[in-house]
Amino acid sequence: MGNILRVTLSNLTANQMITLLILCFFTFAIHRQVQACGGEYTSLTGLLSSPLYPSQYPPDQDCVYIIRAPTGYRITLTFLRFELADETNNCQHDYLQIRDGGSGTSPFLSIYCNTTAYTRRSSSNTMWIRFRSDSSQSAAGFHASYTAAIIPQKFLLVTASVLSGYLGINNIDIDTYSTVDIPLIGVQDPAAVDYNPMNGRFYWTDNVEKTIRSANLDGSDARLVRYLGLDARPDGLCVDALSRLIFYTDSGNKVIGMITMYSNTHRIVINSSLDMPKDIEVDKRNGVMYWSDRGATPTIERANYDGTGRQTLVSGGEYLKQPNAIALDTVEGRLYWADGGTQKVGWVDLEGRKTSVILQQPGLVFHGLDLYLNDFFVTDWSFLNLNQTIKTHLYRYGKDGGNRREVANSRSRLNDIRVHAEEVEDKGPNGCGSNNGGCSYICVPTPGNRSKCLTEDGASTKSESPTTGSSTKARDLVTPSSTSDPSIPAESESVSTNTKIIIAVCVVAAVVGIAVIIALFIFFKLRRCACGSNRKELVVSTQRHNTPEVPLGSLTATSNNISGVNAQHNDHSYQSGYREGNSSDAGETNCEQPAIITPKKLYP
Repeated sequence: MGNILRVTLSNLTANQMITLLILCFFTFAIHRQVQACGGEYTSLTGLLSSPLYPSQYPPDQDCVYIIRAPTGYRITLTFLRFELADETNNCQHDYLQIRDGGSGTSPFLSIYCNTTAYTRRSSSNTMWIRFRSDSSQSAAGFHASYTAAIIPQKFLLVTASVLSGYLGINNIDIDTYSTVDIPLIGVQDPAAVDYNPMNGRFYWTDNVEKTIRSANLDGSDARLVRYLGLDARPDGLCVDALSRLIFYTDSGNKVIGMITMYSNTHRIVINSSLDMPKDIEVDKRNGVMYWSDRGATPTIERANYDGTGRQTLVSGGEYLKQPNAIALDTVEGRLYWADGGTQKVGWVDLEGRKTSVILQQPGLVFHGLDLYLNDFFVTDWSFLNLNQTIKTHLYRYGKDGGNRREVANSRSRLNDIRVHAEEVEDKGPNGCGSNNGGCSYICVPTPGNRSKCLTEDGASTKSESPTTGSSTKARDLVTPSSTSDPSIPAESESVSTNTKIIIAVCVVAAVVGIAVIIALFIFFKLRRCACGSNRKELVVSTQRHNTPEVPLGSLTATSNNISGVNAQHNDHSYQSGYREGNSSDAGETNCEQPAIITPKKLYP
């Protein structure tokens, strides 16, 4: 056999030998690549490919790729080539699925089959990717690169109600438009939403539940903030993270309310001349709130956090019919608004002196609005596209109304939008940022980094002295705790510093008081014993002084007899001596003085 192999190899030309070696190499490489389908990747950069790439992937593949980066990093996945053999719209055959986390149950990011695969970015330090092929057709597959880096958080929170699609709240990366469906249980009709960067939680209202709730960004630890009552329709919500206040509008009860995060205290801020209050925004540095009203006379108004200083900025006319959304620009001193009736987007200065229209799009029904640097995001409820498919859109425009880009479209009804970007986050503090502004009840910020303390009876106290920094958002909630959902803990984030100080002082005072009482008891117990002994000596001395002179031997016997008699007297005086000593310092002096004077009288 060895001779035959040697003869065969000797008959091969050099070119044939090289070809054979190359075939062996590729066969080995392909075998290793198929065997290495999927895997875990921990370097900061790398490449991912479907099995056998750049050749067509084999059938019946199920590969899971997990990318893990250090804590605090985020992963960006970019597709260099993508071609799968699946002609369905629901990816039933061959597909690539991406999740924001480290497992198949992590929040859903994207699924691709016969469409373009876009760049995706995780919100955490892990990304889970699954490639699946069935036994039918095959194609070139995918080839992608990834990088892991520390990237500031920049995202949109968008609420989505059911038309025929997704129901819930989306987290959309501003740079890549990567969309994470935040997993939440029990959501029925989410309306308004906002984010608190101080505790990493987001808050939303539900118009079916009539509630305000909160959760972590990954959907965990969901809590009931407040049940608002059967008639409530909480369409607007805004969080002042620095003052730890939440503001909301309720068109059902026709009120604007506020609630404290630290004590769950509720307060109605405005309850008059409201028809259908919708969106709400707050100036965290100056303690001013702005809101829109879609009632019989559509308006945009402002007032201080405590409801004083109310002023109308825009009213009806050519600008407003359905002012669904507003967004505050404190840098330029403007309040932007989006109206679904006039199909206009415009702005008004914060004093109401000037109004300008920057965009009018006939056919679009603007609903949600928020700002990011020189752009604004807006949702469109026009519902029908050219194919008569129910669909709503999320657009991005420049502040001048130009450069429109589509961020997302959905078969759901896209409602409110809130932007959070670490790079432009106002971190304060403001007048209420430290020790609740020195207030025992509710603190609201005022201009100049000052604060005002509100009282339980609705009054307010003087402004406090300036503190360093500024900035806040506020909102209020209403509902008796008896109507809260018992299955989810009500939100009360912390006990106020004043309360903690009062409790600590009371505990220290109680301990000191007990110690003083014990010390006094021991002191007078000892004094009483000493007092009794001194009184005994005093009686003996007095008896000696009043007795006629007798021989020394007789004096000793007499003294002993007197001592026996006064022993009974001392038994009686023991208790009276304790009471006196415990009542005044004079009692102490009368007890001790005779013991010092008597010897001088007895022995001149």
